[in-house]
Amino acid sequence: VAEVVESFADGGHELDEEQRALLARWQLDVRDAGLRLDAADRRRLAELREVTFGAPVQFMPALSRAQVVAIRRDEADGLPGVIVDGFGEPGPDGTWAVTLDDAVVTAVIESATNRSVRERVVRGWLSRGLPETRDILDELTVARREIARLLGRPSWLALRADRMAIGGVDALEAFLDGLEARLDPLALADLEAMRQV
Repeated sequence: VAEVVESFADGGHELDEEQRALLARWQLDVRDAGLRLDAADRRRLAELREVTFGAPVQFMPALSRAQVVAIRRDEADGLPGVIVDGFGEPGPDGTWAVTLDDAVVTAVIESATNRSVRERVVRGWLSRGLPETRDILDELTVARREIARLLGRPSWLALRADRMAIGGVDALEAFLDGLEARLDPLALADLEAMRQV
């Protein structure tokens, strides 16, 4: 298949814009399928793809695992009654074991007067799935880098950007650089407004 596609691509055919785009997609399909690789590299590519396909299967259950934070009765000031009622009965020492979810986290961030409880809840929420999710992401990152290397690209981004509507990694980086220049003044204004609070 790889030889047929490349032979056609090198054949000097007069193609319209749509046909050229289709041919370019075929060439990417050949590259990304690893059809130009030797047998050992194709086997390695298949192993690495198992890692990339399996990562979400492992990641989501770890991320969804309940995260529980202790909140004392005296730390609940400012929280809406409906949220506190959802905590149930506190333990004998006046402490609730609170399972974090979107509603609890939002209520604590927006309403709790106690900075310590806000910090504890945010840290708990942001550490969901750790350390397993970090290990999964580390393994996924290594696999993606090796896939890109096997397929002749300098990075996973470069490999993926070839298929994006934006037209490749150079165009993507130029777009992001342009965003940075436009968003920096807005971000600095927001930062200054937060400092004034």
